[in-house]
Amino acid sequence: MWDALRGVPFPQTTSYGEIARSLRRPGAARGVGAACAANPLWLLVPCHRARGSDGEPLGFAAGLERKAWPLTHEAVAQLAPPRSLKRYAGI
Repeated sequence: MWDALRGVPFPQTTSYGEIARSLRRPGAARGVGAACAANPLWLLVPCHRARGSDGEPLGFAAGLERKAWPLTHEAVAQLAPPRSLKRYAGI
């Protein structure tokens, strides 16, 4: 699973479900999310690039405000960042 996350090209994002499908485990989106929540190396294994299927960021082990920083820094937020990140990123 970590390899799948490391394979998400900068500055793109993917969903937990897309990662699960890439691992041939289409019903394992919640498991991917749980693994991301347990990731202590969130800058090295870019769990911040994983999002919900609707494009919104979901929980982040370090907190949503810390998820906003690398997303904004990587320009993933681009012109229309997800609604829930706007309040954290000051956008």
